Amino acid sequence: MDVKLMREIEQARQAVARDHQDQKALKYLANLYMLQGQYKEVLVLSERMLVVDPQNYEALYMAAMAYFYLDDAVTAFELAQQVVKIKPDYIGAYMSMAFYYGQKSMLREKMAMLEKVVCLGEKIYGSSFENDLVSEAWLQLAIAHVALGNISACKKAYLKRGVTKKFLTEKCKAYSSYLMCSNYDAALSNAEMLAEHKKYNDFFADVKPYPQAKPVLKKKLRIGYISPDFYEHVVMYFAEPLLWNYNPEKFAVFCYRKGKKDEKTAQLCNAPGTVWRDITKLEPAAAAKLIYDDKIDILVDLAGHTADNCLPVLAYKPAPLQISGIGYFSTTGLAAIDYFLTDVYVDPIGCNDACFTEKLLRLPHTHWCYAKKKEVPDCAEAPYKKNGYVTFCSFNTFAKITDAMLRLWWRILQAVPESRLVLKSKVFENFYGIQVVSVRLGRLGFDLSRVLFRPATRTYMREYLEMDIALDTSPYVGGATTCEALFMGVPVVTLAGERHGSRFGYSMLKNIGLEECIARTEDEYVAKAVALANAGQRLNSLHQGRLREMMLASPLMDARSYMHDLEAAYAEMWHKAAATCPLAQNTSLEYNTVNSY
Repeated sequence: MDVKLMREIEQARQAVARDHQDQKALKYLANLYMLQGQYKEVLVLSERMLVVDPQNYEALYMAAMAYFYLDDAVTAFELAQQVVKIKPDYIGAYMSMAFYYGQKSMLREKMAMLEKVVCLGEKIYGSSFENDLVSEAWLQLAIAHVALGNISACKKAYLKRGVTKKFLTEKCKAYSSYLMCSNYDAALSNAEMLAEHKKYNDFFADVKPYPQAKPVLKKKLRIGYISPDFYEHVVMYFAEPLLWNYNPEKFAVFCYRKGKKDEKTAQLCNAPGTVWRDITKLEPAAAAKLIYDDKIDILVDLAGHTADNCLPVLAYKPAPLQISGIGYFSTTGLAAIDYFLTDVYVDPIGCNDACFTEKLLRLPHTHWCYAKKKEVPDCAEAPYKKNGYVTFCSFNTFAKITDAMLRLWWRILQAVPESRLVLKSKVFENFYGIQVVSVRLGRLGFDLSRVLFRPATRTYMREYLEMDIALDTSPYVGGATTCEALFMGVPVVTLAGERHGSRFGYSMLKNIGLEECIARTEDEYVAKAVALANAGQRLNSLHQGRLREMMLASPLMDARSYMHDLEAAYAEMWHKAAATCPLAQNTSLEYNTVNSY
């Protein structure tokens, strides 16, 4: 226990001992116990406060929270209801009830309580204020809205969350979430997307970057990978080759991990020759100092604007060259980052450069390499042979599914008699989510008897054995979801767009040689899905192992070739920086891997 906190607790105990009915002293001690997680002691003190004053709503609220943390949600909920009867504008009580509804998967009721919290917050404190409970309410509302596909409401919630946060790092985090959510917004133009991302750089106007000496040619480059996702996270399916397949004669690898860790973290830490630094408890400035002291030559961010990202660290420019890629699908907007990792299919030469504040670093095949999951099920015959009908599916998060996409899917179902559509996502874990989506589908003309809803599960890879054809989303396409479907033998039909985030499917299918599933127009998307559904022999061949063989033999899963391309890019980038000043010219780089080093 913290020494200062111990002293405060002892002083509070003495005050209570002097006067057993001193409400102020009892409340203060109860709050200290709450901070320590001593919830039974909180209950004892709350009861003493209520003996003196049965209408003490603060005592009722503290008791409610103690019961909640002691896993008695029902009693906690009942006490919270008592609080609002006494004091209808007590924000904490509504938040407690929101937690209760969340535990019960009662999404509609939870959202109603959260709305009550944020409305009361603005009414009491004004539109610009800092409050942890209101901030948490905005976060929970954002998560609920994105699950339901309410993108505008989600974006608003994340912006509001930023207003209610006090510290810069928390404000940055909220704005990153807003940018992440913006990728679901099909109405945003490329110019608008770029402008919104550029605003992120404004948070660091007062940050002084580290001075960097001009790069010099050297035998071995020091590469740093920084991420909050060095654990059992989807990004690791693409990041593992960076740690297990690099060339130790030409590169030294440092990994800067933040946040969660598990068994996967321990496995990754065993990658030969890698040096690991835990920056979880470090402020961005301190983490940047650590990286700077490690003399990293090229720092690679693997998260972009995804959850708990490390971009504030890169704002200090702790390495001469900085890259972002793999984990995010748009520009970071951060001036301190020099390059964005991509490939010639996602961003063809001469295309999309204007959509990034970074210079595009184009690899010649694929910008990521899929490391298959262990213990995945074997492939099997196409399920239509047993079912007598074709099953289409989408396992993408529902926020990616626009009305325009749903209309195309309904056209496909209409063109393939008796076919079904399986939608699998977190939103279908509760009845309210199913109800909201059902209403939306009905408005678009769907026959709901042909649509099946499934909640997100950990065993989803096996469920692909029940699917014939996966339908990719657009303009925010699938990434790992597409790879997983393909690896299970399920062909994925994709609609290639123009922006970076809408062309992942195109790149993956080009790399594995499944161009028959690439569409460039909406009509072609429908036609290709219908054609594949009617090509029984071809569909069954893909399911029974042909598609997995194509993946295994492709650049998408060739870790050695991928690292050869990537490290050639690192080396040439460094050579370019060493030969010019300033470090990097305002041009994109495409690499010829014949002259690797």
